[in-house]
Amino acid sequence: MTLRFIGAALLIFAAVSLPAVAKTTRHPVSTPIAIAVSINGAPLNVEPPPRFVGGRLLVPVRRILDALGLPFDRRGKTITTQAGDRTITLTADSELRGVLYAPLRFFSAGLGASAEYDSRSKTVEIISSLLGHSSVVSVAGGGREYMGVVQAVDNDSRPPAITVTSGASVKTLRISPGAHVLVNDAAANTTVPGSLESVHVGDYAKISVRKDGSVDRVIDSFASSHGRIAAINGNTILLNDGQVIVPTGVTALSLNGEGARTTDLQVGDAVDVRYNLETSEIREIIASRKAPTGMVAAGSVEIESIEPSLSRPLRQGDSFSITMHATPGGQARFDVGAYFTGLAMTESSPGVYTGRYTIPRGANFASAPIFGHLNVHGTEAPRAQSLNEISASSLPPGVNDIAPEQGQTVNNPQPSIYATFTAGAVPVSPSSVVLIVNGHDVTASTTRTARFVEYHPLSAYGDGPVRVTVRVGDQAGNATSKSWTFTIRTH
Repeated sequence: MTLRFIGAALLIFAAVSLPAVAKTTRHPVSTPIAIAVSINGAPLNVEPPPRFVGGRLLVPVRRILDALGLPFDRRGKTITTQAGDRTITLTADSELRGVLYAPLRFFSAGLGASAEYDSRSKTVEIISSLLGHSSVVSVAGGGREYMGVVQAVDNDSRPPAITVTSGASVKTLRISPGAHVLVNDAAANTTVPGSLESVHVGDYAKISVRKDGSVDRVIDSFASSHGRIAAINGNTILLNDGQVIVPTGVTALSLNGEGARTTDLQVGDAVDVRYNLETSEIREIIASRKAPTGMVAAGSVEIESIEPSLSRPLRQGDSFSITMHATPGGQARFDVGAYFTGLAMTESSPGVYTGRYTIPRGANFASAPIFGHLNVHGTEAPRAQSLNEISASSLPPGVNDIAPEQGQTVNNPQPSIYATFTAGAVPVSPSSVVLIVNGHDVTASTTRTARFVEYHPLSAYGDGPVRVTVRVGDQAGNATSKSWTFTIRTH
């Protein structure tokens, strides 16, 4: 996968006329040096590879721990792993596109490994005695945890199954009734209950199996982004937020629910991009485009129109109806973009077909049109597309950076207090943001946007703890909160 930000985009699209893009702060672009990795003398395929950023060599953490057979439990930038009877807690300080990186001393100081960089061969060499299974970890209670990239999801069999791969290891697991599914979007920093329909090929999955062999829990992890196409140059796509997207051979690309190529896309198309959390490979690009107005196919079997009853952003449990006007006496069905397809409709009166849909757990999509299908006595009508689109999210916004940080001590009695937000498919609603400091609602004195809230106290606080709570919701009504405490000490 190739993923760079606006600095690189300006070079790539120098010959393309682009709309103005607001200046944003991005991670520094790494020096383009191909760096290999070997573990105990054996080459390890690491994608994305180690990279130099700001003169520092950074190595992706999870891929190395997986190769050593060590569990990976992440909380922010703190990582906990288990080696025999030892619990090891480490901190990695760099994150690029949802992938956590650390300098070589992370592995030498934290794991007691020999970690060196050979500049002649451009190879990171790690030698460690902490070796285990490459994709299976024993857990408390006699159970096991399987980890790897999702290769297949079979929702049609009973019970359904998930196949994960890690290196040469391939494991298919039957998902027990009652197994818990959690969906983790690392880009939005959110984890919510989901369903197997939320698990996509290319995601990274951790599947916990009880001692009796039944599956207890599935944690599905990925990173996603949403935007509109600002420019296209060959196989390279520039989004309106400055991201440069280059599909690869493993990327599934669709436009309005049908298979597509990059050349089929246009400026202004809405896109959902889904990345593998560990490799940052682009695994899925789902594009949608509004239907042109006044376009009705002529013929003996036709669909005049199809529209949803709602066009506002929706959340889990929200329902909407769909009405389609078409040739009477047929069998009708509808799709919600490329996400949910083949949904039944009934003919409520001659030529009027209706259906209803409820947003399920784990749904997270933007600007999805409704597609209508009709078959009358074996004759298929041309597919119809709604003018209005549906956006939905069951993921609340994430609260990412905060300042002052949890546990921090500052010597300024009037510190600037802020928090930044990351939304899923549905944007943050600035009017939903509430900031409470030491039990007082100071929201009226803040600056609120869809990306951050900032507060500059008008009077000084006394020395001691300062307790902060921020609440934020998106336009669909999903809400979350975060609380933290810092300390003021002026003398």
